[in-house]
Amino acid sequence: MIDYITPEQVASLEGVSLRHVQRKIKKNIYGAKKVASKKQKGKFTTEIAVSSLPIQVQAKILIETVSETQVEKKEKIKTTSSGNNLMTRMACMVCG
Repeated sequence: MIDYITPEQVASLEGVSLRHVQRKIKKNIYGAKKVASKKQKGKFTTEIAVSSLPIQVQAKILIETVSETQVEKKEKIKTTSSGNNLMTRMACMVCG
């Protein structure tokens, strides 16, 4: 599961403006931390703890994470098998 996401991602998931999310960070409604930027030396970016977000947003993140994991499993099964054996067909049926 994802532990931290960016304010832009939170704004997109909640359907609000980035400024709205920034205000909630400033009021300590969202648990946030500063992290050294990977792209710009000496700069920091903000990350928000998923656990501090509303339950509805956490559920959206969980659903997206689970669906991405299932897609990865399906792709792995398709690329590693010949498609003719019984175990492959059973695994595909289980994955969806």
